[in-house]
Order: sequence, then structure tokens, then C-alpha cells
Amino acid sequence: MNDRYVVAPGVTIEVSETGEEFRAGENITPADFPTIAEFKGFLASGRIIPYSEPEPEPPAPGVWDYFSIDETLDENSANPVSNRGLYVAFENERALRKNTDDDLSERLDDEETARINADAALNARIDTAFDDGSAVGLRLDEEIQNRINADNALSSRITSESTARTAESEALNQKITDEETERKEKDLALEAKIDEETQTREAATRDMYSAISQESTLRENSDNEIKSALETLDTQTNSGIESVRDFAVSIYNDLSDLSVKVSAAFRFEGSREFADLPSLEDVEVGDLYNVRDSFTTTDDFVEGAGKEYAAGVDIACVDMGSDEEPLMKWDVLGGTVGIVPLSTVEVEAMFN
Repeated sequence: MNDRYVVAPGVTIEVSETGEEFRAGENITPADFPTIAEFKGFLASGRIIPYSEPEPEPPAPGVWDYFSIDETLDENSANPVSNRGLYVAFENERALRKNTDDDLSERLDDEETARINADAALNARIDTAFDDGSAVGLRLDEEIQNRINADNALSSRITSESTARTAESEALNQKITDEETERKEKDLALEAKIDEETQTREAATRDMYSAISQESTLRENSDNEIKSALETLDTQTNSGIESVRDFAVSIYNDLSDLSVKVSAAFRFEGSREFADLPSLEDVEVGDLYNVRDSFTTTDDFVEGAGKEYAAGVDIACVDMGSDEEPLMKWDVLGGTVGIVPLSTVEVEAMFN
């Protein structure tokens, strides 16, 4: 039996008691282990293998092979000095290598004999240990049982961890399902709220149209009263009365223009922030918007610039120009205007 062993290729061995490691190709002997049983276990598993001398590689071509040496060269050769020197050097090198090979072969034979003897001694030691070592066998059985117990404990641990992971996964899936259900309920509630707000806005729009219609009726009634007052004022010759009539005519014309614009069809275009209102070039007469925030009028308003209004006011696009030269403006629709006719005496008293 061989007394020299090495660690198998691709394997690392750790001795149980000392913790010493042997890597692939390193020499290893039974003496490196606390028990023969442990060594034999690794040997039986193929992790330790007997050492074997590698096959000698064929020698590389010698330097002299490059030359074409003619051993029959003599003094009559074309270049006797050069060729003879090369031949002699070649012969010397060949004799030296032969002696070296003979010495190496003898050393190898001696080493092989020594190894054979060592293998025989080792086999005898191993056989003796196994024959006399019932305790060793018991220890080996105990170690095997310990390994089995360790494997069982590891399998139990893996099973417990797998069960825990499965429970965590199921809990996570349930959480995702609950969140998805909650999201759907919130979406349904939001849709219901949007529908309710839309209905509220539509009702508010209808109420606004009704209020505008009532305001238009009131203004028409006021126009009739003003016309009646003007007919009475026409019979007066007093210059003050004439001035009042001119003033009343101006009021009538203004109210007539306003009545015409108010009675025009409005189109509710939605609710916007003041900053998000479209420009007057992009709207048409009758376009109506609800302003969600408070604002201050600009020169684009019929009311002029600098007037402040609270949030929720409605504004409409009106034409303050003529057919030839239209002038688009925003008109704030806030509340109603009541007009009470004045008697002649009351009008005269205003100028006296």
C-alpha cells in the first residue's frame, strides 16, 4: 500500500479536532488525523487519493537537433574545424545526459522500494487498528450518528424556516388583497362624490339661468316705467327738466344695452381659478364661467380695474362695442338691480 497520499483535485479537507486544512494536491498522511477511522473515511470517499508519480514528459528537442551533424566529418570536410567542434560538444552533452538519466533512474527505483515498504507498514498499522479497535468502531458509529442527528436538525430547521416563509408570504398576499379592496371602495366613493358634485353644479347652473331670466324681466319692467317717465318729462319745458330727461334717456339707453346683453343666451363653460381664465380672444359672447377664488378686476372688465370680488362669482363675456367694432369684456354677474321710478317732483327736487 502506498504510504504517500494527496488531497484529491478540487477538494479541501479539514481535520476534525485540530481544524487544520489541506487543499487539493497537498501531501497528507494518516498521522495528520486524530483517528485512523477519519482518515479511512476520507480515503473511502475519494477525497484522499494515493500519490502517483506523473508520467515524465517527453524531452523537448535538444539544442543539437537544430544542427545537421555529420558524424563522418574529418579533416577533409569543407569546414573541418567548425563541424568537428560541434560534434565533440554534442557527444559530451549526450554522455552527460545519459549519466544523469542513469542516476535519476536509480534514485527512482530506490524511492519506489522505500514507498512499497512504507505502504506495507501502513497497511499493517491500519489492519491492526481495525482488528484491535472496537472502540474506534464505536467512535466511528457515534460520529456517524452525530452527523445523522445534525442532518436531521438541519432538515427540521429548513422545514421550520420554509413554513415561516410560507406564512409570511400568505400574510403579505392577504395584505395586498385587503389594500386592493380598500382602493376599490375608495374609487367607488370618489366616483359617487364626483356624480353628486356634478348634479349640484348642474342644479346651480339651472338656478343661475332662472335668476338671469328674472333679472331680465325686472329690467324690462323698469324700462317701461322709465319710458313712461320720459313721456311725462317731454311735456316739460323747463331746462332743468330737459336735463333730467337727457339723464333719464342716458340711463334708459344703458339699461337697454344691459338688458339686451343679459337676455342673450349664456353658455356655462365650467368653474376655473381666476388665473386659469381664457383670454378674451379665445371666448365668445355668452360664455359664462364660475370663478372659484377671490380676484380683482382688470381693464378687461366692464366694471373697470381694481374692484375686488369674493370667490364663487360668475362672470360672462359680453360685447361692449358695435357690429363694426366689437369690444369684448368680462361682466361680473353679481346680484340684482332694483329700479324705482321717480315722480316729477322728486326729479325737480334733485336739481333745486
